[in-house]
This record gives sequence, C-alpha cells and structure tokens, in this order.
Amino acid sequence: LLPSTLPRPIDRRRTGSRARYLGCGTVDSSVPMPKDDPDSILGTFRTECVRRQYEGEIAYLRGDFERALRCFSDCKPSDSTYLCAALVTMAAAVSTGNYSVYQQVEQTLAKLYASADEVTRNMEDMNRSMLMLAMDAPELIPEWVQNGDPGGRLPPESRHMMVYLFARYMMVKRQYEEVVSACKTAHLLSIRENSFTMIDIYMGLVCAVGFHNLGMTEGRDRALMFVGESALPHGFITPFAEYFRLTGGAMEALYAERWPNQLERIKAQHERTWKRWIDFHNHFTRDNITTILSNREYLIAQIIAGGGTYKDAAAESGLSLGTVKNTISQIYSKLCISKKSELAKYIL
Repeated sequence: LLPSTLPRPIDRRRTGSRARYLGCGTVDSSVPMPKDDPDSILGTFRTECVRRQYEGEIAYLRGDFERALRCFSDCKPSDSTYLCAALVTMAAAVSTGNYSVYQQVEQTLAKLYASADEVTRNMEDMNRSMLMLAMDAPELIPEWVQNGDPGGRLPPESRHMMVYLFARYMMVKRQYEEVVSACKTAHLLSIRENSFTMIDIYMGLVCAVGFHNLGMTEGRDRALMFVGESALPHGFITPFAEYFRLTGGAMEALYAERWPNQLERIKAQHERTWKRWIDFHNHFTRDNITTILSNREYLIAQIIAGGGTYKDAAAESGLSLGTVKNTISQIYSKLCISKKSELAKYIL
C-alpha cells in the first residue's frame, strides 16, 4: 500500500565481504550525554569501541587533542564506530598540525570507500563534509549535502547531523536566515531536558552566528548562554574556540563573569589552532589564505574583506576607530597590498 517512490528502509542484516554496513559512529554518537555528568556515559556501553569513541569525543571537546588521538590509535575499519572515530581523529590532527596522522586516516578511508556499500559511502561523504566545512571549503562537498537533501541516502539516526551540516553550509555561504531556520528545525527534532550531544553544542553555536549576522543580538546571546550552560561547566571548550571569531566578541562579554577560566582557555586554544585550520584549508583548496596576521588583525581584515566599514570593525572588535585604521594599515603592509579589493583573496 506504500507508494513505489518511497525510499526503502536500510536493511542492516544485509552484509557481504566487500559491502558491509558500518555503524559509522554517527549512530553511536547520537546517544546523548547527561548534562550533570557527561563522563558517566562511558560506563554505560558494553562495546569497547563505542566507549572509546565517546572517550575520544569528550577529550576532543575539552581540547585534549593528544588524548583524543590516543583513544583512536587502535581503532580498526572493522569497528562499528570507525567513520566517526576517523572524523574526530582527523579534526584532532588538524588542530595539532599533524598532517601525517591526517593523511594516514585519509588513505584508510579511501580504501574503505572503494569496497564499501552505498550507505557507508554516503556516511563517509557526510563526515568528510564536516571537515571541509570546518576548513571553509564548501566547494569540496557533495551536492546533496549542499542542498540539505539526503534523499534516503542515510539512516534515520543521522538526520540531526544532516540538518547541522546544511546549517553549517548555509553559514559558509552567508545565508543567515536559512541558518537560523535550520537550527530551529534541529531544535524541534532533538528537544531534551537533561542531556545533550556533541552536535547539539555545534548547532547552538551555528545558530548564534546566524543571529549575530542578522543583527539579532538578543537571539545570539540567548543561544550562546544556552549552549554555554550545557558545555562549559564540563570544560567542553573546543567548539567555542572554533567559533570564537564569528560572534563578534559576544563570548567575551557573556562568559567573562560566568565562566572566566573557561573563557581564557577558549581564547588560548583559538590562538593555538586557528592558523592550523587555515593551513589545511590552503592545502585542500590550493588557496593562499594568509596565516601571518595576528588574531586581532585577521578579525578586522575579515570584517573589511566581507564588505564591512571601519565603523563596523570597530564595533565588532571593541576597538576605537583610530586603532582600526592603524591596524588596517599594518595589515596592508604585511600583505604587501594597498586597497580593500585586494584583501579578500587572503582572508576566509
């Protein structure tokens, strides 16, 4: 009685020597962590690879990238969590500037892709898209991810991650109304009182970026406080460090009194890692985005390159108009350019 055009559900019993469905980690990692004690989830899993997956994710969230890499050092392609483990491993490798580890995992994934079934390939494409978007390389992700239309390619458990990917893509494309709409949809799909997932944290930050760029400061601050209350008491600083520059100083204003120690850790991690992500961006896109600017210089250059005025840059950075003008002069000198139109090719 069902329409013939309706996608068939995935039959996980169907396996083969060269076409085998992996749990892929996106399913395993969809299990929410208790808000009052996220680490307690580690004692709830019977399967070692799933427990190790969560241990590695928690280490990554806390900025302990070396521990995250150790958690996944013995991970095998036959593990049900391998694809998600690979994603976190590669992200930790980027954050530490470890191109060797990144390349090793990428080569293993390429071999897996060649012999995997269609669902596993789609899951791998989705995970790779997460990294490419983090590196601001939207042109390297599949069209179905760009459109937010998996069309039956993924298991139902992956819908939340797919909505996040679409919101993240819209953010890179600067379509902020769509960002906010996607985040609201994701919230309706995953309303939970006392638990959260890794994707929930990232979704809240993407939502804050969307509100910020729409000039909706109340919505931005509400989103930042909501996600901060879930994550920061447990030291989960990495997502905040990754989005630190994208909310215009709002994190500093909101978190300085409530979570001062975590704010300092966020800022320190951001300083350590953001240029490494740009280096990887340059490698994959063959761009020449600069890494010679300081964090403050880069923030101002980003505002100006995006069409903002000196006044906009002063308001967003918390600096005086005179300081912004002097900083722009320093930026032009470092990059050996003389006008605004030349700035964009050096800035994400």
